[in-house]
Amino acid sequence: MLGYAILATGVLSAIFTVYLMFNAAKGIDPLYVLSSFVITVSIFGYFLYVSAGNFESLMFGNAVAYIGGIFLPMIMVFMLSDFSGAKLPIWFKLFIVAANLALFIIVLLSFRFHFYYSTSIFEPSGNVHLVNTPGPGYFFRLVILAVEVILCIFFTVLTFIGRKTASWKTMWIFLSFMIITIVAYAATSIAHINHGYVAFAYLICQLSLLYTINKFQLYNITSSTQGRAMITFDRKLRLTGFNSQAVAIFPDVGKTRIDTEIISDSYTLNEVMRWIRKNLPTTKIGSVITKDFIINENSLTDNMHIKCRFSPLSFGFAKVIAGYMVEIIDETEQVNKINELNLTGVKLKQEADRQTKRAENMQGSVILGMASMIESRDNSTGGHINRTSACVQLFVEEIKKTGKYTMNDNYWSNVINAAPLHDLGKIAVDDRILRKRDGLTPDEYAEMQRHAAVGAEIVRQVLADVDDKEFVRIASNVAHYHHEKYNGTGYPEGLSGRMIPFEARIMALADVFDALVSKRYYKETMSYDQAFDIIRRDLNTHFDPELGKIFLKMKDKLIALYDSFHGVDDPSMLK
Repeated sequence: MLGYAILATGVLSAIFTVYLMFNAAKGIDPLYVLSSFVITVSIFGYFLYVSAGNFESLMFGNAVAYIGGIFLPMIMVFMLSDFSGAKLPIWFKLFIVAANLALFIIVLLSFRFHFYYSTSIFEPSGNVHLVNTPGPGYFFRLVILAVEVILCIFFTVLTFIGRKTASWKTMWIFLSFMIITIVAYAATSIAHINHGYVAFAYLICQLSLLYTINKFQLYNITSSTQGRAMITFDRKLRLTGFNSQAVAIFPDVGKTRIDTEIISDSYTLNEVMRWIRKNLPTTKIGSVITKDFIINENSLTDNMHIKCRFSPLSFGFAKVIAGYMVEIIDETEQVNKINELNLTGVKLKQEADRQTKRAENMQGSVILGMASMIESRDNSTGGHINRTSACVQLFVEEIKKTGKYTMNDNYWSNVINAAPLHDLGKIAVDDRILRKRDGLTPDEYAEMQRHAAVGAEIVRQVLADVDDKEFVRIASNVAHYHHEKYNGTGYPEGLSGRMIPFEARIMALADVFDALVSKRYYKETMSYDQAFDIIRRDLNTHFDPELGKIFLKMKDKLIALYDSFHGVDDPSMLK
């Protein structure tokens, strides 16, 4: 009965090996297939062992079963050395292969020569097995095994410490092969455990190997990428693979350990990840989602235009999603060529610039007029645009003096020019709500909150033809996100930390400060000291802590600025 169970296990193992050879071998390390083959041969060796009817056939079955105990640890050494990036010298590989081959031959001929076993006794009663007395070859095998175990542990530690591109989960699976092999070796040689259990343990190793190979494309994307930047994730969006082209575009990817989530200060990379999470529920096998991004991290003059393609990955027989792939295509050169072709000469460029500037001025006048009209509709914010704009300008000057931020002058100018547009979306708020003097109901407050997203859309539509796309982006961000809070409790999208655009974090401090020291329908004016105390208290919850510290150091300048508005704006609005 035991023999039939082991035979069935061997047949199943052989099917797995054939599957690897003909269905999953493309791009797979040959060592994977070799491991599966060794396991299959070992299981059939155990079948020959338990089916033996005489001493010679029992010794032969024992030798064949020994293949796994001899060669699997060696194969694991080779696999883990590749994972760690520490390549073994060719002479050492030849030595360890030769040593293990010699051991196998010694075991195979142990029924004739008493080098591996000094004595072997055949016990046919009950469960047929050998009673062996270790010989010199047996102890030589222990030395080789000890060297292999030490090397595997060394490569595992080396990978964990120094190589983030290796899958830690996959390494543990490979390391488990070594552990199971040693346990099986000890169980058969010392504890005389039933050989059927050892065969089943080998099958578990093979299933683990199949699982690893089934996800191989998630981790190994270096083949067939044709120079394209590619990143892969598992179903929980943990990083599983990337190539050098992806690191060139997003350096933080190369700093992330495999099988962990990407944590980055890059605004564009965070935007890409947010776009992926947003589309995750709708992805299906065969679907491809595409979006264009502009990379201008701290240098708005050197833009990189990229196209991201997001698609699910599936492996094996079942067409289920095993992970996701993001292909990144650098279209900067094409975009730049298109932009160059739009201008056929210097005169045409100058004329285009003149006409564009005129259109910008007209659109700017229209949009500022809209902002002023909105303020005139709002009973509670008289002079708010002028004061917050002046506050942002003063704030920007202080930020630049710190030297911590490397944006160029055009960026800072765009932030200042975008400040008057932050409440543009209030044009869509009903007068009944906007001019209401008592408190708002929850529904009315929800309606008021819509002004942030509406304002961003108005900016994009009104300035759609403006060539300075960076100003449009910055103005849109200021309008859209100036009510977000650093701890993620703001609106309209609940962004947190550095996910909130930098310009919106600047606007939030100026907007709240003006609201605190100004008279509103729902509150009286607040002293400057009280206002600064509230901002200090809300650092790292409502406000960016670094920007907040700079803002607090401006206390005297801000007081002087706001005092200067007496007689210009409605004095009753200010303390």
